[in-house]
Amino acid sequence: MVVDGMTRLTRAFLTHPPSARGQNPPADVDLAELAGELLVTFLTGLCIVGVVWVEASMQLIDIRQYREHFSGERGNEALKYAHDIRKFEIELYWKRAAYFWTFIAAALAGYFALQKQGDISSIFVVTCLGFVFSLGWYFVNRGSGAWQRNWEGHVDLLEDPVTGPLHKTSIDRWTYRFLHFTDPFPFSPSKINNILALYVVLIWLFLMARTAWKARNYFPVSFPHPSPKVSVTFAVLFTITVVAAILLFWKGQSRRRLTPQSSIELWVRTYNLPTHRP
Repeated sequence: MVVDGMTRLTRAFLTHPPSARGQNPPADVDLAELAGELLVTFLTGLCIVGVVWVEASMQLIDIRQYREHFSGERGNEALKYAHDIRKFEIELYWKRAAYFWTFIAAALAGYFALQKQGDISSIFVVTCLGFVFSLGWYFVNRGSGAWQRNWEGHVDLLEDPVTGPLHKTSIDRWTYRFLHFTDPFPFSPSKINNILALYVVLIWLFLMARTAWKARNYFPVSFPHPSPKVSVTFAVLFTITVVAAILLFWKGQSRRRLTPQSSIELWVRTYNLPTHRP
């Protein structure tokens, strides 16, 4: 259709060149109609060529099918890729953490700087920004950990025929004692980072609520004015801090019990590509 329209338009210009602008075009040639037809046909063709609807789905496979996909030399190359992508995910994990810490630290500095001015509106905006960035940091940490675990699982499944169970084997990992303060202990850096991110989220949430409470006189609804004997700020921050410290010790450890078998599900993404253009 595009070629036909271009041919008709070219023939019209050849039979009626620009030098003959003062003359009327032939009766059987409508340049405006041809130009409109060419434009519509071109846009339609562009949509057909540039937009291809692809349906993706996930297919569950077993360990036998997984090993068939990565047998022989392909398994060796896949193991190299799995190691490289795992290291790349770890690098991205800490780069993202530094990115969010920059914004969180800037928001915290702005919060304390605005305290001297007493601008409640600006302080509330800063607390909202700090809360959103902290929550985003927490979610990104968990998402990065999920991808890291994905590639660790590939390494575990691919390494046996190549290097043996190297990645799955831990040396003297479960005999550490926490009270031996000068010895190592199997804490998980990613878990501790997640707990710290959640702690910062709760701090910002409290600061946001505290700022909103200070601005309650601007609300159309009146609130009671309690006079507690204990500082609410001190009590809430102390509670959040103690809970975070307990979680750091309790949930910040790596898995300390070895299980003889781990159950996982293997999913492969498949695409249904069209065999012809619509």
